[in-house]
Amino acid sequence: MFNNPLLNKDLIEEREYQLDLAAEALEGNTLIVLPTGLGKTVIAALVAAERLSSRPWGRVLILSPTRPLALQHLSTFRRLLKLEAECFQLITGVLSPSKRSELWSGRGRVFSATPHVVWNDILSGRLALEDFVLLIFDEAHRAVGNYPYAKIADAYVSSARDPLILALTATPGSSEERVGEVLSSLKINRVLTRSRDSPDVKPYLAPLRIRAVRVRLPPPYVEALNLLKSEFESQVSSLASKGLISLGREPARVPLRTLLELQSKLAGSDDPESRSALAGVALAIKLRHLMGVIASQGPEPALDYLKRISTVPRRGKSDRLLLGLESTRRLLNLLKEAPPHPKLDALRSIIARKLGASAEARVIVFVNLRETVESVYRCISKIPGAKPVKFYGQAARGGKKGMSQSQQKRVLEEFANGSYNVLVATSVAEEGLDVPEVDLVVFYDPVPSEIRHIQRKGRTGRGRPGEVVVLLTEGVEEGMFWRAVKREKAMPKVVVRPPTPLTEFADEGREADKKKSQEVVVKVDTRELQSPVVRELSAMPDVRLSVVRLEVGDFVVSDRVAIERKAADDLASSLIDGRIFDQVARMRETYERPILIVEGRDPFRPAGRAVNPRSLMGLISTLALMGLPIIWTKTPEDTAQIIRLIARREQIERRRRVSIRKAPTRSLKEDMERVLASVPGVGIETARKLLKHFGSLRAVFNAEPDQLVEVKGIGEKLGKFIAEFSKMKYEEGGNEEA
Repeated sequence: MFNNPLLNKDLIEEREYQLDLAAEALEGNTLIVLPTGLGKTVIAALVAAERLSSRPWGRVLILSPTRPLALQHLSTFRRLLKLEAECFQLITGVLSPSKRSELWSGRGRVFSATPHVVWNDILSGRLALEDFVLLIFDEAHRAVGNYPYAKIADAYVSSARDPLILALTATPGSSEERVGEVLSSLKINRVLTRSRDSPDVKPYLAPLRIRAVRVRLPPPYVEALNLLKSEFESQVSSLASKGLISLGREPARVPLRTLLELQSKLAGSDDPESRSALAGVALAIKLRHLMGVIASQGPEPALDYLKRISTVPRRGKSDRLLLGLESTRRLLNLLKEAPPHPKLDALRSIIARKLGASAEARVIVFVNLRETVESVYRCISKIPGAKPVKFYGQAARGGKKGMSQSQQKRVLEEFANGSYNVLVATSVAEEGLDVPEVDLVVFYDPVPSEIRHIQRKGRTGRGRPGEVVVLLTEGVEEGMFWRAVKREKAMPKVVVRPPTPLTEFADEGREADKKKSQEVVVKVDTRELQSPVVRELSAMPDVRLSVVRLEVGDFVVSDRVAIERKAADDLASSLIDGRIFDQVARMRETYERPILIVEGRDPFRPAGRAVNPRSLMGLISTLALMGLPIIWTKTPEDTAQIIRLIARREQIERRRRVSIRKAPTRSLKEDMERVLASVPGVGIETARKLLKHFGSLRAVFNAEPDQLVEVKGIGEKLGKFIAEFSKMKYEEGGNEEA
């Protein structure tokens, strides 16, 4: 394997464990669990070289959660594999769909991409997976819930002629349920693991020391937390009195998860009392959040949070309740006078000692909130010899821009070459990024997730001895820290389990073939790709989406049925700008059975639009009189189910094919008729009579009333109105309803 002609051997250190893992991964769909810094990407390159050299027609696809990671992997593969430059392609959302289509169909052999873009390109038909001989899932622990990894794996194994999956992670999860979901989602039939204590890995890792440093909150913090605790207990007690939650001995310990689940449940309820309790639940969640921020981060992020919600133009009810509390006003005064968080003093001491011991030392400080980055950065800037730099994500937060990809890359390069020696980073530096090895990692705050805990630790203790220090607020954060440690220790027991037999997946494939005959096709407009309805449809095993640009409708389920979906806000907007009538008219002209789905819990009172409910009721009645079937749904899930059921009725029961009809091309003659028919009181038939009589629009609008009444169907009143209407000034038209 190491002598593969596609490998740049001079750039790879020959490590026995990497060769062993790569050789085993060639035998079937494999999850490799390996500590950070031990070369998971090198193993992937070894497997890729074998697959590409033995299958000259084949291609490789590497999936990574973020654009920087995708770029990093492409650079590594370009360095390790002997292929022409044009064989390596980066596919992310920065590229236009047409450019991506061009690259997918080009001469590329190694593609590095982000999963959401890949899934969209599969749906739209831009990407065909038949020739891909290896699919690599980096950070494979993400393959849970609705993350696209699972859907891409499904599409791959069902369409590739010689599929092989390689999944990579340092941290698959600590529960059997989570690990099981990852294995099932990615069609894994073998799990290969190595830990820091594995004999073949140990020689490549240096000692790692981990310690916790506890700090005690000063009196102003305690007073602020007591204020919030009292308000929180009042809110949850009120919820308990309504029978919405049950309280234990300590109301202040109601889990955040309980409140979030209650919030989700109430949001989906039609009961007015339940809906009215939503603001109380949201307020309790905000109070809980504030307590956590003050205890673990300090006054600055808490003040930023309160300032942010006070300046939002359209505040929610819970925000108004929070800002209106007497205790919030007292809290603001306390926070403004409170000293900096004691963690900052501890952090200053820890970093000063490390840099004092070695001028070449490198340090990473991880913080949970971007708002905290600034105060930590200022604190470290005062340490002699410290050269800190900030590192955070690309998304804008709280009105502040994120870092661009090029800025992130430059910061990491300058940190590596010594221009900076302390990296103050958010979670963006935890996962996969090629952050240089460091001597010290500081958790400014602990993380409850064992996955993030392991990823943070993995930034040190690789080639040289490393140290991890976790700062803990006494009485607040210790539990979170020890839970993560406990879950990390439980992980090896969960991961090491008997591999799933290959025959099980073969059986699944045969079962899938049987089900394919019961599969329905839903054609979806490209502009609907990001809608929750499409996400719901894509998760249905008996629905296959085909993404196309539709001239008419949002979905087509047969040669005669097109469906237009309108959320309540969109319905109101289309009434205001008048486009709904044109959309409906075009659907009726193009398809035999057009359908309108109106989605929303109260479509006559859309949240985002100030529209008179009677106007919307009038619109619906008009559409119904035009002969358009209207279906009401409450949620995107309901809408997706309705579309699926209609598709099944048309394609399976009635055996109708799915085809897209072109909207009839209107002639200039028809356009003239429509312009004249839009005059109040003039329908399409009357417009035709007028145009036939006068010959042109100009002649009609220049005609006097006595000339207009000569046309059959034009009375004296209408003739007079048309003549006046054509000469009416725009300002005279007003905005009142006719």
